[in-house]
Amino acid sequence: LPTYDMGGTPDMDVLTEFLVPRLMDRPEKKKVIFMICDGEPSDICRRMQASYKRYLESLQKMGIILWGFGIQADLSRYFGENWSLVSQTSLASTVVNQLGKILLERM
Repeated sequence: LPTYDMGGTPDMDVLTEFLVPRLMDRPEKKKVIFMICDGEPSDICRRMQASYKRYLESLQKMGIILWGFGIQADLSRYFGENWSLVSQTSLASTVVNQLGKILLERM
């Protein structure tokens, strides 16, 4: 994956061009994407927010489990109820706890 020195990650590019195609090729039935964000996605301007949200919703309809972790950032606009507000110090334990919950859920 490319790195971005000016901050921000182009979430849509990462999802559409890299992550989702590879994830869908995996044989596992349960597919999970965790997104860790410290603010708004860099490639999202106001006019694109609705299409970004629709894209995330389409992934969920495909059966992909999405969960956002907002480092002192409210991600409810994109993830609905599937997100956690975290600090830098609580991130690791929150990710591990949420992963455990998801993996133990029946499909």
